[in-house]
Amino acid sequence: MALWEDSALTIKNTKTASAQGSIVFKNKLKWKLIILAYAVERGYNTFYMDSDIVLFRNPFPYFDTLPDYDFLAQRDVQICSGFMFIRSTPDGKKLMKQSAYLGSRLHADDQEAMNAGVKQVPVKSLLLPQDLFPSGEIFFRHFQYAWDLQGGDESRADKGFYMFHNNYVRGSLNKELRLKEMGFFPHDINGVYSDPTARYITFERIHERTRGRAASRIEDIHAELSAIVKVANELNRTLVIPPLRCPPSSRWSFCNMCFFEDITCFSSITSKLRHPFKESTFFTHEFVPSEMVKEDALNDIFDFSPDCVAEEEVRSSFPAHKSHHNKKRCVKCSKKIQDCVVQTGRSIQSSVYKVYSIA
Repeated sequence: MALWEDSALTIKNTKTASAQGSIVFKNKLKWKLIILAYAVERGYNTFYMDSDIVLFRNPFPYFDTLPDYDFLAQRDVQICSGFMFIRSTPDGKKLMKQSAYLGSRLHADDQEAMNAGVKQVPVKSLLLPQDLFPSGEIFFRHFQYAWDLQGGDESRADKGFYMFHNNYVRGSLNKELRLKEMGFFPHDINGVYSDPTARYITFERIHERTRGRAASRIEDIHAELSAIVKVANELNRTLVIPPLRCPPSSRWSFCNMCFFEDITCFSSITSKLRHPFKESTFFTHEFVPSEMVKEDALNDIFDFSPDCVAEEEVRSSFPAHKSHHNKKRCVKCSKKIQDCVVQTGRSIQSSVYKVYSIA
């Protein structure tokens, strides 16, 4: 009996994402190999890529320069089964049949099965160069935000990369966050950008120094971000994540959240928000209502710190704020700054309430 006719792997058609590592998740991966083996066996050269991959250009012309290989895959220490091209050659068919068998019978996941299959079948295989087909780990060494892609250095995506794999983060929300911060999320699903009734709170910055340590320290960001989350919840406003400054040794001025926690991206904190947070570049998205964009660029910024100095125009080095003309307004606070932010926020009627800092 062919693998694809074997009822032992029958799974229910779930309408929700499966938790990584769960039995349903692993069964889906096993079926992935079975379906690929089925296609290759029937004479189709088969290309597969995970849904968390962004293509910059057509990879097939590159594959065509390597006609002697039965199997091409992204390199990620070993074979990454999330980006593969299999030719329907005799050895390509043997490879996929054996890999599908290993995945379905030996309790291995799809990646383990593919790596074992390549070792067991005498197939001509090639791991694609990482400077053209990078993992998320490598890609985000070059880029943090959308404007990094438009720079003049030789690492620009349009000068080399065919794709990047948005991996090395855990969870669909964190993957989505990185795509949004890179400008690769043009959708407005369920009005996530265009909701005219939404009310937001922004913070100009996470302080560069807290308790005498550099802002790049994760524990400092944790402490301040936790306080910000509590304020957003008390005011029933959606938090727009503040720009996070990179460590002094970094090549960038600002780093995305996953730079500091490259697996969880502070999800232990942001998961406590009443409303899902927005990325720091949120107001640059084309679907955000123009009135809200205007408020973000022009509304006064409230500063509750005891050493506040009023400014007619706050100058921000964050590229997403280059068109801003906000005035800084100092507000006396005789209690915890967090409490003053909430107290003042209750009287703010505009859609965008802007605060300088919680520290």
